Amino acid sequence: MKPLDFLSKDVVRHLLMGIAGSFIVIAFLFYASVNSDQAIHPEKIILAIRQSSVSWFIFFILLGLVGIWLRAIRYRILIKASLTDQPGTVNTEVPTMKQMILITAIRGMVVDLLPARLGEIVYVALLKKFAKTSIPAGLSSLLFAILLDIAVLAPITILLVLIIGFPTATPLKIAILALAIVISFYIGIRFILPLLMSLLNGFREKHTESNGYLVKGLDIINQLNVAVQTTIRAGVFLQVLGLTIIVRSLKYFGLLILFYSVAKGSFPDLYNIVWVNTLGAMIASEMTAALPIPTIMSFGAWEAGGMTFMSYFGAPPQDSLLALIAVHIKTQAVDYGLGLTALVLLFTGRKAIQASPTQSRFVTNIKPTAKPLFLALGFSIIAMAVAISSWQWFEKQSNEFRFAPQTPSTPLAQRPDWMQKLQGFVVWSSNQHGNHDIMIMDLSDLTSRQLTIHPNTETHPRISPDGRKVAFIRSNEKWQSWRDQRPWNVWVLDISSGDEELIAESGTAPSWSPDGKTLYFHRSPAEIWAHDFATKHQTKIYQSKEHGVPDAELLWPSIDAQGRLAASYKDNGRPTTIIAEPNKDLTVVALGCMLTWSPKNDFAVFVSNIEGGKQKNQFNKYDPKTGEIVKWLDLPGELSHEYFPRLDASQKYLVFGASDGAHEPDIEDYEIYIWKTDTDNAEAQRLTFDTGNDSWPDIYLPGSHSLE
Repeated sequence: MKPLDFLSKDVVRHLLMGIAGSFIVIAFLFYASVNSDQAIHPEKIILAIRQSSVSWFIFFILLGLVGIWLRAIRYRILIKASLTDQPGTVNTEVPTMKQMILITAIRGMVVDLLPARLGEIVYVALLKKFAKTSIPAGLSSLLFAILLDIAVLAPITILLVLIIGFPTATPLKIAILALAIVISFYIGIRFILPLLMSLLNGFREKHTESNGYLVKGLDIINQLNVAVQTTIRAGVFLQVLGLTIIVRSLKYFGLLILFYSVAKGSFPDLYNIVWVNTLGAMIASEMTAALPIPTIMSFGAWEAGGMTFMSYFGAPPQDSLLALIAVHIKTQAVDYGLGLTALVLLFTGRKAIQASPTQSRFVTNIKPTAKPLFLALGFSIIAMAVAISSWQWFEKQSNEFRFAPQTPSTPLAQRPDWMQKLQGFVVWSSNQHGNHDIMIMDLSDLTSRQLTIHPNTETHPRISPDGRKVAFIRSNEKWQSWRDQRPWNVWVLDISSGDEELIAESGTAPSWSPDGKTLYFHRSPAEIWAHDFATKHQTKIYQSKEHGVPDAELLWPSIDAQGRLAASYKDNGRPTTIIAEPNKDLTVVALGCMLTWSPKNDFAVFVSNIEGGKQKNQFNKYDPKTGEIVKWLDLPGELSHEYFPRLDASQKYLVFGASDGAHEPDIEDYEIYIWKTDTDNAEAQRLTFDTGNDSWPDIYLPGSHSLE
């Protein structure tokens, strides 16, 4: 029988079982997430991968290469130990470092390809085929590597659970049980297995005519026992234990880097989770992936552990699931990129050394074909080239991504009378064409076009009082979430000419003064600045710890004609709305966000998720004179998670965004609406119809100035 023949047996059946198992588990996880009264959007997986950091991904690849090299050293030490019968001798069946690196990379690719980690047997088969390493020696090295991994993982898990204070004792019990199993297993193979083999061999000698399969089986177990006992006597465990600790540390550090890369741009709530909790989730994912669950590449099993862990600590289960799938896809891309590269190099490289039948089983001082460091470096360069080429191809494909249109907009002639008479336009930020650009819609015929066409993110548009210009912010890189504190730049665009002017570097959230002579903007976590168009001079007008402003990041600042600042900030994680003005005490309005002055400054509007409708959110009005808060707008139907309220200058029309419950402002599928404020909530009219993100609208109607 050829060395790889046994791999083909039932492979198709196992693959089909794995695919089916993954679909079932992931479908269940999706179902469980949707049942939590929040929508889930699988397309965010694509966006998360696309928007994650390329440099962090490359760093993850480098960590993976170092991990492969260290694993190869560990495997080679274990194989060498199992084949060393006397001091100073090395068996010719020990693979060279080059072979070991390539086989280790391939093992990393196929380990989860078949359910219950059956892909591990490929490692043993490749050792047999290319290095002539005996199957018992390969199995012995694999056995000890797995035991060492668990022996390192279990104490880390126990320590993390004790530090984090996990709400249930289940992970602690599992970790303690795993550690107990490892200790028991070691005692078993060290002391009990030799006694058992002695009894079985005695039985075999007495029954020389035993079944041939039984004899072959006993021979294999005998050989494995010899390899195991030889490894134990070699005294290499402290050495390989140290390597295992480094390998596991690099792996978890790499997973943290990859997770934060995915979460930073697409899942800010997850990005802000304490790193120890995130590490616990990564370990939980690794533990459930190792369980004998019939899944392919551990998809489903891997996500289940991490999602459960994160949900325990209040993370949105929908975002947790999607982020973990995105991370898993990227890890598999690296594993398969490196593994396939190694497979090609292994099969196209020089064949393994074969000893002649008369050659002694043991020889001394075998010289490697090349230095391990140079071999690892050469392999790394090739693998990196493949990985970067794959990433560039993915970027090219994702750049062509467009969000599918939904049900067409209702023709204007079928809209309410008040809407048919509107003259003016609405602007907003949308990624329906691939990245966030500023869009404009003519309300007289509902036609829309792009105002900006730029590869970087553009958002938060605000129309000047005369309706001629739009202020907005632009990132310094292709994608950036508005939550990202890295610098944005404030720009002003002339609508008729398309000319752009850079107003301020390191600024965000622009808004106009009532006369259009000043542009306010947010700079740093808690500073509000004013730009004078006549003098080009910029002045800081509000700062944290001054005028009663709390020492916190200010969000969505709005300044009225009297200079009063309306804003929101996070108070122990709760969004809280405030009003600040010089020489007066700070006014705390309510829990909520996006507190915005009406154009006439007689009230302010804010978003609240207390006593809202189907999707929780609603708009409330706040009267600064009386302190009265009244519920104002709460849409019926599925799209009732309202956000981004903006009034026209007459205060008769409100534009805003609404989603089906998904919250993140510049990622979720928000749609833009317009509402005549003296009509029923159900009269609000939807303006956008696509599966992209439509956010931060503003409205201009001729006849009066659009005031802040």
